[in-house]
Amino acid sequence: MKFITIAVLAFSVLANASPIPNRGLFRRQEQPQVSNLTSNAPTEVQSAPVVTETVAPISPVPINLTTVIAAPNTIAPVTPTPVTTAPATGGIQPGTQVIGTASFDSPRPQTVGSCGPMDGLPVDVVAINGMQMNNGPNPNDNPLCHKTMTVQFEDKTSLTTKTVTVKVMDTCASCKLGEIVLSNTAAQKLGQAFMNQGRAQVSWLINQ
Repeated sequence: MKFITIAVLAFSVLANASPIPNRGLFRRQEQPQVSNLTSNAPTEVQSAPVVTETVAPISPVPINLTTVIAAPNTIAPVTPTPVTTAPATGGIQPGTQVIGTASFDSPRPQTVGSCGPMDGLPVDVVAINGMQMNNGPNPNDNPLCHKTMTVQFEDKTSLTTKTVTVKVMDTCASCKLGEIVLSNTAAQKLGQAFMNQGRAQVSWLINQ
């Protein structure tokens, strides 16, 4: 009993005693206060600022209707190409004297030549070589056709010049340049010396 009484008294003295003064030797650590997370008090939540982006208005792009709407098809008028008639040509010019050769045809009637029919024409006719006749697409239209030609032959036997006038009525395609072919009746008028040679040098020109 005495022990219990002493213990009670000692506990009472200690309970009433003042705490030990802090002399700077150590600092009493204070336990940090922890907030009660389970508190029912409402917590104010701050909302993040809302960032709004300003979009510039889109201006409408003007449409050029001339570039969108196709122009109607326009057909240019067709200009007719003028039809040009090929020239009738004609090679050797009238009045030009040619020194060439002459032969003659067999004694048979001539019916048609490059200049057309010879029926009813004088029998004294001549054919000119193709190069100097120079026919166009239609040889009948050659300006040399139906012109007269003067042919001269120098007869060395009689020392005379024989002359005959003939009409241009045909073309000799196989003849050489400067060569002509006389009808048989025309060749006879140049004399027997010419007929004997068969092909002889002559001078000829187409009359104006």
